[in-house]
Order: sequence, then structure tokens, then C-alpha cells
Amino acid sequence: MSTALILGISGFLLFIVIGAIAYYMMSKKDETGEDNEKKTEDDSSSSTPSSTPSSTPSTTNVNTEAETPSGAPASSISSSGTELPLGPVIIQSTKPICAISNDNNLFCMDQDTKNNWIKVNQTNPRHVAIDEDQRIIYVVKSDGKLVSSPVPSDGKYDKLVWKDLPGTFKQVAAHKGLVCGVNNNDDIFCANVDANGNIGSFTPVPGKLQHISVVEGQGGPGLHGANHLQELFYMIKYPGTFVKNVGGARQIDGATLNKQCAINNGNELYCAWNGWNRIEPSKSYRYVTVNSAEEIVALDPSGKPQYASDFKTATPSWTVLPTTSPSVPGKTFTFKQIDF
Repeated sequence: MSTALILGISGFLLFIVIGAIAYYMMSKKDETGEDNEKKTEDDSSSSTPSSTPSSTPSTTNVNTEAETPSGAPASSISSSGTELPLGPVIIQSTKPICAISNDNNLFCMDQDTKNNWIKVNQTNPRHVAIDEDQRIIYVVKSDGKLVSSPVPSDGKYDKLVWKDLPGTFKQVAAHKGLVCGVNNNDDIFCANVDANGNIGSFTPVPGKLQHISVVEGQGGPGLHGANHLQELFYMIKYPGTFVKNVGGARQIDGATLNKQCAINNGNELYCAWNGWNRIEPSKSYRYVTVNSAEEIVALDPSGKPQYASDFKTATPSWTVLPTTSPSVPGKTFTFKQIDF
């Protein structure tokens, strides 16, 4: 075979190979384009959940009888000071959060120090509240006695040293140096607390409430509250007079006089901004707490906590908080009460 014929055949074969490669590459490009187009169509067909606000929460005047709280200071409580590992940042909030688990343990989470839930050295707590401005934790113990501790700057909640306070309560709330509580008889009491955590005498407040919230009022702390009939009341500034509010709920927690969230006996969650608005009518909630930054944490019916950076929407963008703790490895927790 001549050299020219060999070169001609080689060139023809090379041309065929190059053409096959080109055809293959064009086919892959078309397939990729079809896949991308299909993905775009699939993505455009999905949408975020929506919800339309419904009616206000279910709805006599405040009873003016009250009694002085009882209870004498007991011995102080200390802890072992165990070193605990730090966890990742769960949410962007810098506010401390504390919660009582269904098995009656107290846990706190402080995003300033990037902690997950840390078990607190307080046994059988009944209710927990946080003054986010003075950074003081208040706990009503199982016997109704009240104790307090500063929020730790290092996030080591297992090292808290508790101070015994006067009074016997079932629930308390605190904001900017005012702590208020209600007892088993639904009587209301408030006391001022200085920057060092020293508390004055609890003063009876006219009225009957089963749940109280201390909020940012007009020129000082104000109050929101719910009585056993699910009627709501507010006080523009403490000390003052309660005024009946619209709507009704069994539990309420507020940021300001005009911005608060509440849960009624039907486990429906409502938040107020320019009036009451139903939050996700398809869901039920067990407990709710908000803070001055208008962030919200709510417990679902099983006690699992979820966080949103803004409660002024009918469909909050929830982040589910962990239900485990490095303090108790291998165990999952649910919660019955929480404060932010």
C-alpha cells in the first residue's frame, strides 16, 4: 500500500473520531440543559407555607383582694462547677434562654458563649424567668419559694450560686429591675431589684391573675396578665391600674405594651402587632415567650422548642432548637415552660 493511501486512510479515520467526540459533547450539553430546565420548573412549582390571620384569642374586672406573700429565706445553694463542652451557635440571638424540662430539670442556653442546653444546678423548678436587662435568672422552686442568680458571663450555668428571696409564688416575670409574681391564690405582687440583685419588699397589686408578664411600658416597666377566665389586662406603667384588654388567653408574654404573644385554652398562638394575629392556624402550641428584640420561642404540644427572629408575621421562619444537652449525654428532653 502506498504511503499516500495510508495517510489518506489515517486522516479519514481521524476525522471520524473527532466527529464522534464532537457529537458526544453536544449530546451531553443538551441533556444538561434539559436537566437544568426541569430543575427550574420543579423549583418554581414549590412555595412557602402561608397563613391568614384569624379571629382574636378567646375572651370581669380585676378583683382587688390580695394577700402578702409568705415564705422565709432558706440557705443558699451552690454547685459543683463541672466543666462542660461548648456547642455550636444554634441561633443568632444574644439573649439567654432557660427552660424547665418535663422531668423537672432546669436548662439554660446562652448564645453569647455558644452553648447548647446546659443543665442548671436547681432541682425540681416550678417556673423560670429572666430579666434580660439586669441579666438575672429567677426560679420558683417546687415549694413555691423564689431564688435568683446572675446570668453567668462565661456561660457556665452549672456553677450558679442562688440567692433566696422573700415570697411564695407559682409564676414570676421580670424586666428592667421589676419582678412580679402571682401565687396559688392568683394574688399579684411586685418588687424592685437594684443592679446588684438586691430585692425590696414585695408589694401587693390590686387584682387577680393566673399569669403575669413584665414588659416595656410608658416611661418604665408595664404589665400584661391573664386571669383564670382567660381575660387579659394590662398596666401602662407600674405602679398603676389594670385596664381590661381585648381578646383572651391562658398565658401571655410581652415585649412592649403593644407587642406580645399569647396562647389560649385551645392551644392557639396569637401575637399582637397592630392588633391580634393568629400564628399558623394549622398548628398548636403549648407555651410561648418573647423578648425585647421581638424574637420568639414557642413550645409545640410535645414540648419541643422552636425559635424565630421575629414574631410579627403569621408564618414565622422557625428554627427547631435542640432537645439534647452535653450535660446529660445520650438523653433527649422536652420542655413544659420556657423564658427568653
